[in-house]
Amino acid sequence: MVMTGLRLGLRSSDVVNLKLADINWKNKTIFIIQQKTRASITLPLQNDVGNALYAYIKNGRPCVEPLFEFISHKTPYSKVTTKIIWEYNHARKCK
Repeated sequence: MVMTGLRLGLRSSDVVNLKLADINWKNKTIFIIQQKTRASITLPLQNDVGNALYAYIKNGRPCVEPLFEFISHKTPYSKVTTKIIWEYNHARKCK
């Protein structure tokens, strides 16, 4: 999740709102409507980001229906929030 934001230059609000349907694996692109500006952008899906997303979908993401790429791993399953990203980054800085 953090890698996706860092490598693509996305705000945390855009990362948590990323949907599976926003990823075009064939054309190696990600389509996003930015939360802050409401502008739509299409970004290239870099190989390392694509590989990380694929590994997360296949090995880390619970097999449930929420449309969002990144979801909580505790029931009830729902999309993650920007608070989770902030807490993760803050915890890493404090180590």
